[in-house]
Amino acid sequence: MPQQLSKEHKTLQMFGVYSKIVYNASTDYFMGIRFTNKIEKEERRNFNLMPSEDSLSFYIRKECVITPFDDTITSRAFTKHYMDFCHLHTPGGSVPVTKRALEKLGVTFSRFHVSNFECRPYRANESLHCVDFNESNNEEANGQEEKNSFSLIMDFVSVALNLMITCIIPLPMLAICLLTEIFVDEISPLDADRRVSYASINTLVSLFHVSYHFSSALSCIF
Repeated sequence: MPQQLSKEHKTLQMFGVYSKIVYNASTDYFMGIRFTNKIEKEERRNFNLMPSEDSLSFYIRKECVITPFDDTITSRAFTKHYMDFCHLHTPGGSVPVTKRALEKLGVTFSRFHVSNFECRPYRANESLHCVDFNESNNEEANGQEEKNSFSLIMDFVSVALNLMITCIIPLPMLAICLLTEIFVDEISPLDADRRVSYASINTLVSLFHVSYHFSSALSCIF
């Protein structure tokens, strides 16, 4: 148990929260070992049982990785996975999973003290109450969802402002350039098909107008 919570043990009990230390077979761990990942599993797909190898050594060689790190596997998970593996891959069956057998393969055994908390009803203000950790977790999740929604809104505003700066603000400058081209149309040295005139502007506007009506008609049909 963390030292801070240990100091507040009596205060927690006032609110019906009691610490419980579990130290039994459910907290047995094998240390310095982990299951293979997908890549390692594919690399070892063609591993076969050697003549002088028992099923436990073959299982660790094919399905596990011995590491120098703090990797752990619970004893129950290891045994269940090993039994399932023997049922599919080793016709000779399984062997007992013992501490000595695994230590020979480089795996250490340890039983951990696991501390958890249980909530019991407590009386306050002449009524019964009970602490609900799940409700606290739900409140934290709702708060996180609100933060995500606010972040999404801010992203949308940022994108809209960016589009306004890059597209809308330069429009007056574009209009000035078009008007300048129209005013110098008669004296422009460019070819007629490369000039900007009132007629070309009207043609462009008419094209957009027709496209708008065409898309409106399609939307009504579908």
